[in-house]
Amino acid sequence: MYRRDYIQRIIEEVARALGKAMGLRKEGLKDEALRTVQEAYPAFFSMEHELVVKLHPDDMLTFFSGKYELNAEQLEALSKVFEAEGSLLVETNLEEAQDRYAKALVLLTHLEATDTGTFSLERKQRIASLKNMLT
Repeated sequence: MYRRDYIQRIIEEVARALGKAMGLRKEGLKDEALRTVQEAYPAFFSMEHELVVKLHPDDMLTFFSGKYELNAEQLEALSKVFEAEGSLLVETNLEEAQDRYAKALVLLTHLEATDTGTFSLERKQRIASLKNMLT
């Protein structure tokens, strides 16, 4: 029960951080918004941004299920961080943006295949949107 409450709190904090970043983006403070998103990796997932950047999308599931043991909710939240970072990078570094979108897509596709207890229309829409951005 305590672990579940802790995970839920982390997910809510990730959502607040992403909301703050998108607010900064609307104010034209894109560098601050990007920094806020990049700080989410160590703050909420205990992983350094540099490590996540170097990780190839094909290796992510093995990496996250091995060392970090992230559950479905955490993987969903992490995919949102990847998407947010990609959306902030798309204007300045398309290659990096596509890398983050690809990583988000890997996580969401994995969740869609393995999280059979949850039907998520939002997840399906995010998968379709990411596939569209990557083609």
